[in-house]
Amino acid sequence: MGDTSKHLTYFRVENFKRFESFEMKDLGQFNLIVGDNNVGKTSVLEALLVDEDPYNYTTKLFAALDFRNIKDRLNYRDLSLFANRDLSVNKSLYSFNFKLIYNDSSVKEFLVEFKNGQQLVFNGFVNPNLVINLYENFGFNPSVNIPFIPFYKGHDSDLTNFYSRLQNSKSLKKSFIKSLNTIVPDLEEIELSSPYADSGPHLIVYQKNNESSLPLAMFGDGTIKLFRLLAEIILNKGNRLMIDEVDTGIYFNRFKQFWKVILQTAKENDVQLFMTTHNEECINYFKEVLEDELIDLQSDTRCITLIENSKTKQVTAHTYNFEQFEHAINLGNEIRA
Repeated sequence: MGDTSKHLTYFRVENFKRFESFEMKDLGQFNLIVGDNNVGKTSVLEALLVDEDPYNYTTKLFAALDFRNIKDRLNYRDLSLFANRDLSVNKSLYSFNFKLIYNDSSVKEFLVEFKNGQQLVFNGFVNPNLVINLYENFGFNPSVNIPFIPFYKGHDSDLTNFYSRLQNSKSLKKSFIKSLNTIVPDLEEIELSSPYADSGPHLIVYQKNNESSLPLAMFGDGTIKLFRLLAEIILNKGNRLMIDEVDTGIYFNRFKQFWKVILQTAKENDVQLFMTTHNEECINYFKEVLEDELIDLQSDTRCITLIENSKTKQVTAHTYNFEQFEHAINLGNEIRA
């Protein structure tokens, strides 16, 4: 077994987006998060971006805003969009805080405060009591990896960056191509190519018994989705990765093989997965592949159902181990709330 010391077993966030106080207990390595629409599944994944380094953390939050195309130019004041302003007694002071318990039993608590509309203050991070001017413009640090895949993230230039980093290792590249071969028939090689002098590199695919190459984009959404997931899993070795609407772009008849490849690759790379879905077929195939082919991963699997109280609007997380999850599905119970 590799290093899973930084995997979470417990997570709590307060005053973050719609959550006054939200916690998840008994977390495993493979966490499938389900729940009704607008219950806050994506917000949970964004909350999980918390990082002990405040500069890395702000980069990840800005990336989450950028994914949503909030505005063209971002400054630190925009991070207050993550704070639950309805809960703030003093409208000039917003904050959100976290408590994390890791697999190695270590406990971390972090506090982010927006003071007087002027300062962003970090407490508990590796840079204690760091203060940033809220009106300072933010510049993305390309070296910071963003362990979050939004549901609409398709073919983009970042895929070439992922692969250029992967192909530096012969063994990683070989393993990656083998995994992708489950969806791309007769896959033999993937290369970066610049077809025109003034163009950037593109991903091209070679197949057995075919002399011509094809652009990766020609293979459809499912292939691009799996390419991205596998690359991100490998690049986040030993850490956690958040995937929004994991089923998007995958044909139902490939769900089982898709799950097998994703879970095996995450296991091999010691990556803790937090994945959302509302797709019933996706959930059922998740159960089936763990029953039929990945029995040894059952003990590390959780299904987390988010439920909103109709009166208080508070959201609670109910964690099921695999046996409880399997039993509920077999009885025909609706676990998506």
